[in-house]
Amino acid sequence: MATLKFATEKPRRGKNGKWKEGPSIKYNTKGKMQKVLEYINHLEKTEPGLRGGNYLLDPDNAYKEFMLTKEAWGKTDERMCIHLIQSFKPEEKITPEEAHRIAKEFVQNAKFAGFQISYATHTDRPHIHTHFIINTVNFETGYKWQCSTEELYELRGISDQICREHGYSVLPEKQTREKAFTQAKAEQSGTSWKKETQMAVDAALDVSSTKAEFLHNMELQGYKVLWNHRKHLLFTTPEGKKIRNNKFDQAETYTKDALEQRLNRNQKQSSKNQDQESKQPSYRTTVFYAVRDAANVATSKEEFISILKSQGYDVGWRDDRNYITFQREGHQTVRNRNFYPQEQYTKEALLKKFEKNQLKEEQIVKQEEPPEKAIEQFQWSFLRFLHLMSQGNQQYPHQEMQKGGKSLAEIKEYLKQKEKGEGLDWER
Repeated sequence: MATLKFATEKPRRGKNGKWKEGPSIKYNTKGKMQKVLEYINHLEKTEPGLRGGNYLLDPDNAYKEFMLTKEAWGKTDERMCIHLIQSFKPEEKITPEEAHRIAKEFVQNAKFAGFQISYATHTDRPHIHTHFIINTVNFETGYKWQCSTEELYELRGISDQICREHGYSVLPEKQTREKAFTQAKAEQSGTSWKKETQMAVDAALDVSSTKAEFLHNMELQGYKVLWNHRKHLLFTTPEGKKIRNNKFDQAETYTKDALEQRLNRNQKQSSKNQDQESKQPSYRTTVFYAVRDAANVATSKEEFISILKSQGYDVGWRDDRNYITFQREGHQTVRNRNFYPQEQYTKEALLKKFEKNQLKEEQIVKQEEPPEKAIEQFQWSFLRFLHLMSQGNQQYPHQEMQKGGKSLAEIKEYLKQKEKGEGLDWER
């Protein structure tokens, strides 16, 4: 029987020998995200052929790649990642390879479009299971992951459908609408629905900037909220159960004042984003940035054209013309003579630039470090470039890094994280 759950609680045994909820696992630090990525990819628990990823170059460097995306969009705080576990009971007798194929099919669903995912199928327990770590910042849009209770049910439904298609059983419909294992145990003591209410409040707060929006977003999830002159708020679940905000975990962060402060912060951030959008560069300036950044990394005319083509540009570099043209679908043609300073973007100047880039790359390879280290440095630099160039029609958030003139070594040093999280094992 296959199940899918959020790894948000660490179970533990009580004095009576029964399982009960443990401390909440909050992936709110870089150190904890790094620890969980190292944990799921540890070769004592999995095998090289049972690991994979979406929008990743290498599972062993998933943490660096997650951080590159977060830094590119300026979202390096609060919740860092999402942890899902898809598991099969021993009696299913599923092979690790088959479980990994199911996992690969699961992460290809449209719900995960643009999100980096590192996943690995573990074989160190009697039950075969796969861990999924999802970067909360979308690679393509910069938006953060939003997952309400209903969306969790939808993910479970997707997982169940795939498992059925492969001939494996799933939990009955009634049980799929409960939290897996520790949450199901908590349901017996009447606490699970409270946590689900708190999750719904968090989901609504993430996308609301006013009290009215918050109440509306709670209503969309099926919850009623009584927010009046009384000290505490009253939440009514879709099933009619009631709970006040002072009964939530870490209740001090859900007081009226705390909620209003979070809404005000969202409103300020929304206004800031609108201001930034109103200051978007002209189309010609956007083309200039794309050409400039491509020229800074290309080592040949062909590579230069290929980089721009990947961003949707049609490049006209003909021997019978003195100028180069750049055009995106639906826009006018821009010529290199429109750039400033012109002398740096002539055909001759660009070809010399490519030669210099080629020499720099050769020098990196000849450094005293092992060749694989030098290549790795170049990969991270180029990956950062691709991350931030993926939105060719928007302001380039990587310009600050370029203005600072950071070298590859400085970028690598900058990415080292000092923060360390506690070692966690979700299967004890």
